[in-house]
Amino acid sequence: MAWLPEGPPGGGSQAFPSAPIKDQINTLLDLYLLLGVVFLLLAGVIHALTALLYGPDRQALVMLGADGLSVLLLLAGLAFRRLLGPPQKLALIILVVTPIATLSFIYNGLLGSGTILICTVIMIVVVTVRPRVALVAVGSMLLVFPLLALLVFLGVVSYAPQAALRVNSPLTWIFHGIIMTGFACISGITVNTFRSRLLRHIHELDRSRARVERLAFFDSLTGLPNRHRFEEYLRERLSGRGVKGFVVLLDIKAFRVINAMFGNDRGDRVLRTVAELLQAEEAHPQYYARIGGDEFALWIEGVDGDELQREFARFCAATDRAFPAARHGHRISYYCGVSSYPDDGDSLEVCWRRASIALRWAKEHLREGMVFFAPEMLAGADETLRLQNLLERAIQQREFRVAYQPKVDVHSGKILGVEALARWDSPELGSVSPTIFIPAILRAHLTIPFSRLIFTMILEQMPEIERHYGQGIPVAINASAHFFGMAGFSQYVIDTITRAGVNPSQIIFEITEDVLIEDMPAMQQVLCELTRFGVGVSLDDFGTGFSSLYCIHSLAFTELKIDRSFVEHICSDEKSFKLFHLICSVATLYGLTIVAEGVETQEQADKLKETFCSIAQGFHYARPEILCSGPGQVSPGSGEPPVLELSPGSERPSAAAPERPPS
Repeated sequence: MAWLPEGPPGGGSQAFPSAPIKDQINTLLDLYLLLGVVFLLLAGVIHALTALLYGPDRQALVMLGADGLSVLLLLAGLAFRRLLGPPQKLALIILVVTPIATLSFIYNGLLGSGTILICTVIMIVVVTVRPRVALVAVGSMLLVFPLLALLVFLGVVSYAPQAALRVNSPLTWIFHGIIMTGFACISGITVNTFRSRLLRHIHELDRSRARVERLAFFDSLTGLPNRHRFEEYLRERLSGRGVKGFVVLLDIKAFRVINAMFGNDRGDRVLRTVAELLQAEEAHPQYYARIGGDEFALWIEGVDGDELQREFARFCAATDRAFPAARHGHRISYYCGVSSYPDDGDSLEVCWRRASIALRWAKEHLREGMVFFAPEMLAGADETLRLQNLLERAIQQREFRVAYQPKVDVHSGKILGVEALARWDSPELGSVSPTIFIPAILRAHLTIPFSRLIFTMILEQMPEIERHYGQGIPVAINASAHFFGMAGFSQYVIDTITRAGVNPSQIIFEITEDVLIEDMPAMQQVLCELTRFGVGVSLDDFGTGFSSLYCIHSLAFTELKIDRSFVEHICSDEKSFKLFHLICSVATLYGLTIVAEGVETQEQADKLKETFCSIAQGFHYARPEILCSGPGQVSPGSGEPPVLELSPGSERPSAAAPERPPS
């Protein structure tokens, strides 16, 4: 891509300077050209005055003509300095100075300005060009001295006594040439040594700067710009007039599942391929970035909404060709939120926020394909922000309550345990359903403080739970992926239970398979540490994920909760019942306690008795009950373990929404 920076030039210390150094040398040579013009103009004025005062002679006229011609050449070099590079400018300086110096030697011997001119040009050459080029250039200029020695020897050039005492001797010119050669060698070696070291350091700095810039502004996995570089580019782009385009935020659907099922290497390969597919779309001006784990951002110009959707459809088709579902076992699809500049916002911040709102709307409504921002989404976004603020306050002020739903022996009706379920009665909103506030907690990244609060409240209420349901009653607690994957989770649980003085066997954490998707080996270690301490771990919503049988076989679970979707049809569908029976048989072989959730009719309860499932939970037995209605308040209880009446005529309550939405 044109916007990707090229790496620093290769080569060692002898390589030609990098672009900034070239620019400095170019500027220095321009200065030399200008100084040469000034010097030669002054020399011309002096030669002209000499001719006027002492009468024109051949020497004065020749020097005056040489000065004029040299000035014209240098002025031409200045006029065309943007077209000439450093080598051409240096060649022009040598071409001008060498004849002037030679004429000075011929007419004035060692008393003229020839020596100074030669020394000056030698220094310019050794500073500005490579050593090999400098050697050739300086050697060419030093040929002046053997040439003058030959001319003096042949008598072609001679000097009057007043000009110099010894310049008529060829040996003097040879000696002078040797001295100048020594000067050229010493100055060349000295300057080039420092020049080489300087250039080497400059190249190292250039390479370091390139590496730092790449780390700071580009994603190491895909090579795409990161979010910082994308925003920087877009701010610069939007500063111009008449710019129109789309901010597109792209999210790979169920990317965590890809990592869990096929490994991180496959996930990395997917990300690199998606980046390559994005860069292959060259129909219109575009800019891309990877802004997160599985999220990409695009800026696209020169299209309308319909053409943008067609391009996205082509991109999705290219993805299907790159990852055929039949071969890879999983179809790659995207959530996509789009905002238009300047229609949806007059700044990057506004467009980015509205594209994010559209992307979140697509995820919440499970809409694959492009979702364009619409003004009505703002109301939902503002309501979401208000809800998040209320949730932060609710956690700080402990506005949540805990309800407990019994887990019952299907044969005797005895309560064998309870599941803790969070409830929220907001002073502003009233009673808020868990299907609303749990996803909001996840979106607001409040999962860990919320889970800590609920866990602490359950341990505080343990005496009341035992007084109401019986001594030693186990309490099941839903643990989200963020809470269970928290750094030091197992030690936190052990320390908190120990401080509360609660028997670890009374605590059961219910986790779903999405918890294991994050990092299977790390989660396995956490499970082992918890079970060694005595805490139970239940695999919740069994049968709705991707790797349930593997989880049963490999991980240290103590309980299996079969999802309500399997219980719902066991009375009406023989295949569903056989599958349920088979799951119970497999769990029994592994020594797991089996719990059926979502039991809502007497027929379902009776059908469970024909399987190895001995524990059930659902509205058929009891609704969730809040024991502590407020801080410091408890509900009355008998202190005896209750036994539920399981009569065939039990009333069937209406179904409730699931307590734990997907995280």
